[in-house]
Amino acid sequence: MQVVLLLIGSLHMLGLLAEPLRFFSRSEVAVAPDFELIAETMQTYSQWLYLDHGYFFFAPNPGPGRLIRCSVQPEPESDDLSSSQGLQIQAEPPAETTLPDKQNQRPRLLYHRYLMLAEFYNSRFAPSQISAESRKDPEFAARWAQDFDMYKRLQASMMKSLKHKLGPSSITLGRLERSLPTPYMVLNEKVQLNDPRLLDVLPESFPDPTVQELPAEKLKEPDAKPQ
Repeated sequence: MQVVLLLIGSLHMLGLLAEPLRFFSRSEVAVAPDFELIAETMQTYSQWLYLDHGYFFFAPNPGPGRLIRCSVQPEPESDDLSSSQGLQIQAEPPAETTLPDKQNQRPRLLYHRYLMLAEFYNSRFAPSQISAESRKDPEFAARWAQDFDMYKRLQASMMKSLKHKLGPSSITLGRLERSLPTPYMVLNEKVQLNDPRLLDVLPESFPDPTVQELPAEKLKEPDAKPQ
């Protein structure tokens, strides 16, 4: 009887640890094959008891937060009318908003959806350039081109959705990263979590003399497809 209970307990612990082990061992390229096999073997049991929800989301060591900065420049209602009357309309500075924004996005569930969208958008980022040395690896170059294409499609889809909501406008999306203050900054300098010094603008490409631009046909903005 003790052997049976020990076996049941061991299987339950294996199902409990299967998904965290796979998550911990994964990288941008692959997952540790041993942990991948364990997770796939215990997948049915883990999903049945909802043990695969991921523990690292609430880890005690949170990293920086990612945000999206939307710059919106409304388009003039009628260019023909202004040109025919000799009017010169001075363009207003683009309005900027940040996603997520807990002050403007309520209820909390709406803010959480924008938070997850910003994290997903940043996680799919792929630069428009790679070095000539990286291009020598066909597998890496093919994967980079595929990732960049997906990133541009996601970007185009978000811009299309914003234009549908805001009307005719020119929209630019930027990626931001909010770092966490150090204990010294909090205790000695009284730095708040929303201090602008903690906010950095992330580049869309990495300037490097050895870097080659993506071919022009790849840089064309793809047609947005509804998600």
